[in-house]
Formats: sequence, C-alpha cells, structure tokens
Amino acid sequence: MADRQREPPVIEVREEVTVPSAPDAVWLVLSDPYQAVSCIPGASLTGRDEDGAYEGRIDVRFGPTSIAFKAKGTFETDDAECRGTVRSRARDGKGGTKVQADGSFQVVPAATGSSIVVVANVDVTGPLASLVESGTAIVVRKMVSDFTTRLAEKLAPGERVATEPPAKRAWWQRLLALLGLARKPLVRR
Repeated sequence: MADRQREPPVIEVREEVTVPSAPDAVWLVLSDPYQAVSCIPGASLTGRDEDGAYEGRIDVRFGPTSIAFKAKGTFETDDAECRGTVRSRARDGKGGTKVQADGSFQVVPAATGSSIVVVANVDVTGPLASLVESGTAIVVRKMVSDFTTRLAEKLAPGERVATEPPAKRAWWQRLLALLGLARKPLVRR
C-alpha cells in the first residue's frame, strides 16, 4: 500500500481596498516592484537572479511566532489595463515550510479614489503549514490593512513617488528590454 501524502490546501485570497488617490498615481507605485514591496511590512526585495526573477525576504507574524521567508518571484504588468500578476515561491529559513503564491491585482477607479482588487491562491507545505493555514485569514487582513495604510501615506499630497512619468518609463522599459533586464509584459491567452 503506497503512502498517501496530504495535498496542501489552496488558500484563496480575495481582497479589495480603496485608497484616496487617482488610479494613475496608484498604478505608478504598484507597477514598480520595489515601490509596491516597500508598502508591505516586513518585506524587501534584495535583487534579481540571472533569469530576471526578483529575490527578497518577508517576515510574517502569526501571533507570537515570527517566520522569516526567503522568496523568489516574477512580476508582470499590463500598463494599459492597470493589471499585474505575481508568482512567488518562498521557504522559511529554519523549518522547511514552503509557500507558493500566484496572484493578480488591478487598479480601478472608485468614487473616492482607486480600488485595488487582489486575487491569489496560496499553497503551504511543511512543518508550519497547519499554523500558517489556521492563521492565514487574520494575517492577510492585517497585512492588507498595513499595506493600504502605507500605500495611502506614500501617495499623500506632498509625498513624492520615486517613479518616472509614463512616457519616460516607456523609454526606460525599452532600454531595459534591450539589456535583458525588463519586466515581462502580461501575456493574454
């Protein structure tokens, strides 16, 4: 009789938040991986690998327990639709817990600024899987709340977003593409 391994549950994340800024301003931040990640508490990008994937870290708190993950992922955007996808893999440094997340986000106009719609599927395996699974809803709500607060602060009047305007960005994107360093555009199927 063959051993059966437990299939990891897929955790579905569906969130929509509103920030009091115009969609173009919100998109300038969210379409830049470094700017977007700076809005996530405990997260940072540390560079890119030879294939262009982003490398980073994220420290996640589950009550009194903090888990540090090393992560790698891809980030693709569709500027015309203000939509993007993120695919990431992470592993904690101590216990071997692995997380795989695939998600999308889109910025849309709202009555009071912009709404950001996020949809993701997260698979968790390893020793801390049950802890992560049981606390995910609470942790996601807290992280989304903190992200929204930081994004709104970054976009507040008087704050300068360190991103070029769209015309200038297009020129830089072409240059980065020639050098093989550009983000991959979102592929429609």
